[in-house]
Amino acid sequence: MGSIHLFTLGGLTVDAHHLLLAAAYALCLGLSLGAMQRAGCRKKGLWLFAFLSLALGFFLSHLFYGVMNFSTTLHDRSAAAFFQFWAGKGQYMLYGGMAGVALAALAAARTDGVAYGKVTDAIAPFGMLLIALVRLAQGLAGEGYGDYLEEDSPFARFPFAIYDDYYEEWAWSLFLLAAAVALVIFVAVLVSRSRFGGDRALLALGLYACAQIILESLRRDQFLRWGFVRCSQVFSAVLALLALVCYLRRVKGCRPGRKVALAAVFLLAMAVCLVMEFAVEQRIAWLTFLTSSSCYWVSACGCAVMAGCILLARASGPKAE
Repeated sequence: MGSIHLFTLGGLTVDAHHLLLAAAYALCLGLSLGAMQRAGCRKKGLWLFAFLSLALGFFLSHLFYGVMNFSTTLHDRSAAAFFQFWAGKGQYMLYGGMAGVALAALAAARTDGVAYGKVTDAIAPFGMLLIALVRLAQGLAGEGYGDYLEEDSPFARFPFAIYDDYYEEWAWSLFLLAAAVALVIFVAVLVSRSRFGGDRALLALGLYACAQIILESLRRDQFLRWGFVRCSQVFSAVLALLALVCYLRRVKGCRPGRKVALAAVFLLAMAVCLVMEFAVEQRIAWLTFLTSSSCYWVSACGCAVMAGCILLARASGPKAE
């Protein structure tokens, strides 16, 4: 598995995933600008968002990567490497890019005097579409794969798996699953009506974070980690919890007992996911009877419960506008 080289332009090597990423950004930016214009943004804010979403998206995604991989970045290169986002070679973190786009939307909203929630709701579906296309680009770059399959497995074929020329084995094509999940969230957010300013953005963030907990656990390619703890899983758990808290705070007519129940079930499901991370590494003696597949299925169920809690909390809030 590796990048698909297309041609060289000057001293720059252009790969297939580079073209897909460029096309994905152009498509989603165009869709986002149209939605922002319908939300009330004017030309100045639109131009500002177009520039800042690209600049801050790249800068913060690389900065997040460098900070999460602090010692290696500082040791192998220099302090300046944290800010050299143009020298990436895959050294980016998606959550950093999301933060950059969120700041760009804030700048555009303030420039045009539009409510920030309206702007984020306008771009939220297309942010998920962009994530889906980024996951597909990962596959073209030879990343985003899972465990290797047995040689006689019926799933040892595309699209379920991708072939690794180096090891001459098939591995789960996790990037396709991640892209499919992002596309489902894209459709769900696109067809939903906002219940309050920022609702669709919060829904997209919460559902994506829940899904990313299990998707990140299944990855076997390059990913950021502290020990055996994967950085994206920590970010995802925190953001999913934040989404739930925000929805529970918006709930006015819901009984306190229901709020407590949703929070308790959510935290219990999160705890189950955490335990499964230890169990899959055989770090809990009384759970060693569980196979890796069993741990992943239990964790997936926990993520689904977390997402369900977010959806229930949202449904208990104000009606759609």
